[in-house]
Amino acid sequence: AHEAALAGEGSVGRALIEASDEGSDTRNLVEQALQVVQNARGPADKLRAAGMLLEPGETKSRPRGKGGRIVSKAAGERDLLGQRLAALNAALRDLAAVGTGASQNTLSSAPSHALQTLVKGFGPQRLLTAFDAVGQAQQALDRNVSPKTVADWLAFQL
Repeated sequence: AHEAALAGEGSVGRALIEASDEGSDTRNLVEQALQVVQNARGPADKLRAAGMLLEPGETKSRPRGKGGRIVSKAAGERDLLGQRLAALNAALRDLAAVGTGASQNTLSSAPSHALQTLVKGFGPQRLLTAFDAVGQAQQALDRNVSPKTVADWLAFQL
């Protein structure tokens, strides 16, 4: 419950998602995408990380919006990337906390092996750049920029 509350950042709905299997899967996917970016040897690797941010989850059902109505593929992709950006922001926050030796009680999720590995490649300046890039990506998504364009740009900024 503590982890879900931290990850929810004041939103009960987001906290419920974080506490679910979907939230766990999203955190794992985001950490994998960060590992791909960290170990990238060229543009193709970064584009692979961007693609990971847009991959549909395990569920095969069509995305539903408010009121339970089925939404278009583009709207579903936009919502999916929005969730992944929120998870990415939480993961970066956790990286900053682990990197500065903060208490594990401040983490939005249980510390993972991937998080410990990522800390080595994300120093303070890179974390600041990454936080800024995620914020800009969220704003671009809100301004109706294509989710693919946002994900591709973000992967190169990270």
